[in-house]
Parts: sequence; C-alpha cells; structure tokens
Amino acid sequence: MDKPDTTSLGAAPKVGGRDKLFGERRERIDDFDFGAGTAGVFDDMLDRSVPYYREIQRMTAELSADYAADGTSVYDLGCSTGTTILNIAAQIPPTTDVRFIGLDYSPEMLEIAAKKLGSTSFGRPFELRHAVSTGCASSRPSPARG
Repeated sequence: MDKPDTTSLGAAPKVGGRDKLFGERRERIDDFDFGAGTAGVFDDMLDRSVPYYREIQRMTAELSADYAADGTSVYDLGCSTGTTILNIAAQIPPTTDVRFIGLDYSPEMLEIAAKKLGSTSFGRPFELRHAVSTGCASSRPSPARG
C-alpha cells in the first residue's frame, strides 16, 4: 500500500504566537496550566522545548496509520491543538474511512484544534471532546465538529 509523503510531518499549521510565557522574571511561579496563555503558544513551545518532537510526531503518525481500518475511529487522548490528528490523517490513504476523535482537558486547546482542523484540507470526519481529569470523556461533546 502506498503511503502519503511524510516530508511535512510535524509541521502542522501553527495557530498562535511565539512562546514567551516564562520570558520575564517572576516573583512567584504559579502552577502551570493549559489555559488560553499556554494554548496560544503551545505549538511553538513544543517545537522548541521537546527534543525530537517532529520525529516523535512522524513515528506516531506512521505507527497509527498502520492500524487504521475502514469504519474505525482514531482517538487522540490529550489532543491539545490537533497536531497529532493532522499528522496521522496525512499518513492514512484518503480512501480509508476513518473518523478522528480528539479529547483534551483544556477547552482553549480544543478551540485551537478546531481552528487547525477546520482551516486545513483535513477532509475527514472528526469530533473534539472536553475530557475530565479522570480520563473519561464528558457526556457533552464540544460544539467543534467536522
């Protein structure tokens, strides 16, 4: 089976700016959260602070695509801004009927994921859900659906 080109893996469209969350001296460092401030710079933060992030994305996408089958769903637990969903989808042949479901604790991350999935030629059915800290999806899906 031919696989799509992998040269752009990990280079999903970025939404937001450059990470400068800790660029200024602070008297007190508060608990890290995944709210609007972090969500807005998350893609840049990962690219610059996680060693081999793009390679991890490439490997995850290739391995996941090997198991995607017609009529199934691919779940991304902790989907953040949707980068992994985009990368996995790029590795699955367009003729394979797969639905993507992204779960994340941060509504702000889900909002950015919805923008990224909606602003690309994604072309796959998807649903983004707010997940509670126990790892269970809430019964109320987010309004972001494709």
